Amino acid sequence: MKSLAQKLISQSAVEAERMIAIVRMTGSGLLCFALIFLLLLMASEGTHVRSFELSFALATAVAYFTLGVTSYYCAQEERYRPWMSWALAWGEVFLISLNIYSDVHEPNTSSLFALASPVTILVAIVMVVQVLRYDVKLLLWTQGSLLAIIALIVFHDPQLNDTVPPESVTELLFLYKPPPNVMRLVMFGILLMIIVLSVRRSRRLMEKVALETEQIENQKRFLPAELIDHLGGNDMLGVMETREEELTIMFIDVRGFTKLSEAIGPSATAAFLSNYRSMVMNAVKDGGGIVDKFIGDGALVVFGLDSPIEKGAQSAMAAGLSLLNSVEQWNSHKSQNNWELKIAVAIHTGRLMVGTIGDERRLEFTVTGSTVNLASRLEGFAKENNLPLVVSQSTYQHLSSNFPELLFVEDKRFRGFNEAISVYGLLNRNKETREE
Repeated sequence: MKSLAQKLISQSAVEAERMIAIVRMTGSGLLCFALIFLLLLMASEGTHVRSFELSFALATAVAYFTLGVTSYYCAQEERYRPWMSWALAWGEVFLISLNIYSDVHEPNTSSLFALASPVTILVAIVMVVQVLRYDVKLLLWTQGSLLAIIALIVFHDPQLNDTVPPESVTELLFLYKPPPNVMRLVMFGILLMIIVLSVRRSRRLMEKVALETEQIENQKRFLPAELIDHLGGNDMLGVMETREEELTIMFIDVRGFTKLSEAIGPSATAAFLSNYRSMVMNAVKDGGGIVDKFIGDGALVVFGLDSPIEKGAQSAMAAGLSLLNSVEQWNSHKSQNNWELKIAVAIHTGRLMVGTIGDERRLEFTVTGSTVNLASRLEGFAKENNLPLVVSQSTYQHLSSNFPELLFVEDKRFRGFNEAISVYGLLNRNKETREE
């Protein structure tokens, strides 16, 4: 499945080939009409100056138009392949080089006259049109080769020390009559059109990228930002697949929040919740977790989505301790905050269902299962026993000796579960609070 970036690049390549095809057909079509007009004008005046070169240029213009039709046919998502851009670009190089060589193929014609024909402005058109592709490698190879071939043609027989034949002077005078100059103006008009198309296309692509970025930012309002960053540009339909995994769940709750909110009022409560959630987000982010949801003063956090079970459990424990440290710092400024913050943290590891529910218009990341229910029961146990942090046996067994503060509390049989669960907690962080 292609990522969003790959889809944008693929669509951009197809759109570029379609625009280039239109430019090829438009430019070669106008050139055909101009060359036919010149040939008819020459026939009416009874002159045959450069008739062969103009006839050959007409044949080249027809071939170039055919190339445009071919490229337009290929510029469909179901048909287009990256190698087609290279083949079509090398076709341009061949046609333009052959046409320029035809202008100086006669031995008595100086090769310096090769760029006098208005048809050679096609070189500039072919070069400018490459900006529609955004492919630097293709541009350098094909256009560099075209310049090298033209240089060889122009300087292979300059005849600098020879007298210019009268026929050559007549040809030069003919090439700067009004009709050829009109051709030049038409070609410059095509160049302007290509530049306008390029700027318009770049702006559209920029707006599309900006829109996609805005959509991703909006998705972060409903999905955890860490989850969006992890998913990148993948198709959201693929993300909606729910799967069973063994993860670590953390429940966080503010103790005495109802009384606190009644005492400080709505405005101060809102400000408090903002600061509190910021502390939670910082601790969780440092630990590599994802906040599933905030519900009032409570938070549900998931660890281990992208790591082994042991790493997820240890990250959850580290995040819990970090959050408790932030709470202690908050309480050290009690004179400014006017109240003391107390939280209960519960951590449990087990199998659960994880994924997203909804559709492309709105998605919600969620975890469900008995593991979540037991983690919630543990959080209630921590509040009832005035413990700042508790972990279950399934989490404790994945922790290393880096957490000596954890001590056995009791084997607890929670409502809705048949077997008793060994509970471990921090017993020395709340001594003052337990004495109250």
